[in-house]
Amino acid sequence: MTFPDCNIAVLNTGPVDPDPGMWYNGKARRFPIGKATIIPSIEAYFHFGVEVKDGKIVRDKADRDKAGLQTQYASCIAKLSPYGLIYGREKDQNQAEFDAMRNWFSDGLRFKVVKATKELEEEEFQRIK
Repeated sequence: MTFPDCNIAVLNTGPVDPDPGMWYNGKARRFPIGKATIIPSIEAYFHFGVEVKDGKIVRDKADRDKAGLQTQYASCIAKLSPYGLIYGREKDQNQAEFDAMRNWFSDGLRFKVVKATKELEEEEFQRIK
């Protein structure tokens, strides 16, 4: 798989604020609510299962691909359970909290291809075509 040399603006509309952040290449990356964090396309794929095809954002939300293998999107969701929300010790499992996290991951994030390299306010993100 190859990744285009472009950046992705990730707008977190909430309600989840992943703090201290999501780790990539040894560094924590913050995605605060109401801000658009700018990341390289390869990092967007790693964290969110987002791809850029023909200059457009593509995010396949299926759990399995046509060959029956786990998709990158499903893999990203599995990484969201570091506290045993669903897979950990039985006394720590929390299906409702995991479902809320999964809903945020599916519907609480917006993506756009950008040339910008700095964080954007939500209003600036909305003006990007």
